[in-house]
Amino acid sequence: MVYEKSLVFKSASEDAFRFSSEPTLSSASVGWQNIRVAYYCQPPGEVSEHQDAEHEICILHSQQNQAIKWTIDGHYQLGQIAKGEITIIPANASHSLSWNFDIQSTILCLDPGFVSRIAYESISPETIELVPVFAQPDTLICQIGAALKSVLETGGVYSRLYADSAATLLAAHLLQHYSVRKCSIRSYKGGLPNYKLRQAIAYIHDHLNQNLSLSAIAAEVSMSQYHFSRLFKQSMGTSVHQYVIQCRVECAKQLLLDRDLSVTEVAFQVGFSNSSHLSHHFKRVVGVTPKIFLNQ
Repeated sequence: MVYEKSLVFKSASEDAFRFSSEPTLSSASVGWQNIRVAYYCQPPGEVSEHQDAEHEICILHSQQNQAIKWTIDGHYQLGQIAKGEITIIPANASHSLSWNFDIQSTILCLDPGFVSRIAYESISPETIELVPVFAQPDTLICQIGAALKSVLETGGVYSRLYADSAATLLAAHLLQHYSVRKCSIRSYKGGLPNYKLRQAIAYIHDHLNQNLSLSAIAAEVSMSQYHFSRLFKQSMGTSVHQYVIQCRVECAKQLLLDRDLSVTEVAFQVGFSNSSHLSHHFKRVVGVTPKIFLNQ
């Protein structure tokens, strides 16, 4: 399982783990790149041996410890798996599984080519090889899965930047903690050069009403996605995603004060998917809803 080149990323319509039923929630329709997310509720069953082109991480949500049988690259695992524990299946690893309980899980699928690019940007290894993991707790991966699931529950439109940021964090975490060769992630210090920071901010403001991506903003300043996101946060004291949210809310405040547009129209003007999406972030940033803001 050595990955030097970008593998073909599966169609978003293909089911992770080849479960018999459709996912309850999926990122298939929201245009995310490099990462796919699906939430499943499955009765007892089994999945026959197969291989997938992506790195797959399964996060279990079932309340009680349950027995599950898993075979990964010929290694048989039979044991208890508990809520919040993860299983990692590296790309192209042959695997099968069976379970005898109702299972709820979030599955994250990462493009190996994307993980390789993050590795090149952060540690410059010659090859990338992830290790299979069975029933292990990992708080950060669970938090990433919960955050992406929450985004999908609210519609997931205009969420590409958030998904890009989550995929970058997840890839770096896998490289640092689940690779055959232990990796030390480079530490970037000093922030962005002022001219690159100005260029990035200008690009963000010029494209606020679009479905911004982290890769596009980084490309605008001729930097890698991983490198840019870390130096931007050092310069601005906040992540790229949070900065974009703040800019959208500030722009929404000005448009609302003009009173020429409805809240729904303002939401679309500044890049939120709908009025509820705007209201959620507006209240979080400003402290009140758009309606109360207008009535003050």
